[in-house]
Amino acid sequence: MKRNFTSLSFRYLLPVLLLFPIAQADAVYTQVALTGFTQDVVANGVGLPSTSTTSAFDNTAYTLVAQNYQASGTGPVPTFFLPNSGTINSITTTGLSWQLASYTGNNSLRLVANNSTGTLTFGTTGLTGDIYVLGAAGDGGTAGVNATFKVNFSDGTFQQFTGVNFGDWYNGSPVAIQGIGRANRTNGVLDGTTTNPRLYEKKLTLSLSNYGKTITNILVTKNTAAGYLNIMGITVDHQTCLPVMGLNATGTTTTSSNLAWTAPVSTQGYEYAITTSATPPASGTFISTNSFNPTTLNAGTTYYLHVRNSCGSGSFSVWNSYSFSTLVCPTAGAPVTSNNIPGSVTITWPGSTDPAIALYQ
Repeated sequence: MKRNFTSLSFRYLLPVLLLFPIAQADAVYTQVALTGFTQDVVANGVGLPSTSTTSAFDNTAYTLVAQNYQASGTGPVPTFFLPNSGTINSITTTGLSWQLASYTGNNSLRLVANNSTGTLTFGTTGLTGDIYVLGAAGDGGTAGVNATFKVNFSDGTFQQFTGVNFGDWYNGSPVAIQGIGRANRTNGVLDGTTTNPRLYEKKLTLSLSNYGKTITNILVTKNTAAGYLNIMGITVDHQTCLPVMGLNATGTTTTSSNLAWTAPVSTQGYEYAITTSATPPASGTFISTNSFNPTTLNAGTTYYLHVRNSCGSGSFSVWNSYSFSTLVCPTAGAPVTSNNIPGSVTITWPGSTDPAIALYQ
């Protein structure tokens, strides 16, 4: 047979970078010492809340209460309260906690007017990773209060999160702590149940390109006219093992691809996995280099390369994932016959310019 090779067009799916920060072995929840709180909304010690706070949590009626609060020396002690230690352990996320500011000073970034702003500056330095914000809205109604969080880094860059919603301090979610009690700021009467009031946790997930950047402060903007936003704590899921970046696939054919990534500053190797699922696996295959060439892929298939940094002693970074697609094996063109004579015929068809495609049946 005679083969007449001509160019064929192939269908590609362009590689797309996918960022999937998920739970990892070495992240450390680190409570952040903050400055920038504007009001004291936690009644503590003996005396009416109006004497130990500067503002209500909601409009003008109620404050939160500390464990040691009493309206008078002979008054009832609270059944529902914030612990004297100020440590809040999440009932939603295992291992996550916050440290409230002192009950004897400002302990809430309280924003009232629409588009009002406040900045919480990190006193704990060198932190990088996803951010967990503790807060709630007073008089938030069913819609709650929306806010924008601008996370500023030491290199002058930032990442902004919009539409972060904090529910009213009654009956919302996701709950960090509930049943913390409150008191009327004027007469000191206690109020609360086993489930209300509440504080909520909101996770701000950094882009992987911002892992390794030191967080310096967070600018908070209230984007809702109604309600009273109270931000009371921040904890960072601090990353001690930085992720790999720059995942790429080149020279992709129907069955192979050259896969590589940029090595982080500190590494003792990597774990990788090639799957057809966008979700990273629990673990992968160890490799000491930052590139390799799989040769047994299937044609016309979208794959996901998942890679994480290994920092030794069982410590790993978050996964970074990248999608790429192998080439589709083209169908042969329609054959053409020529030189038909008795007992002989010449058959030709368009051929492939891909050297990996060299067999025809």
